[in-house]
Amino acid sequence: TYEPPERRFGFDVALLTQVRPDVLGERFTTEPVATPNEFFREVPRDDNWVQALLCARTVETTPQNAVSSSERPTNCPN
Repeated sequence: TYEPPERRFGFDVALLTQVRPDVLGERFTTEPVATPNEFFREVPRDDNWVQALLCARTVETTPQNAVSSSERPTNCPN
């Protein structure tokens, strides 16, 4: 049976402000007219939105936790 790989990776936000795109990227981008006005922050694990995601369950005949028990907060509803 096929099982998707367990990947843990993020997106490098520095790529969004790259001065010159690479050769392939030049075909799909335009020069920015101004400096990007974007701010990113890491959301803490105790954030309500993150808690809801970590406590999520699958939608199946017998629902299961969407994340492993080691990642799941202790205050999730049953």
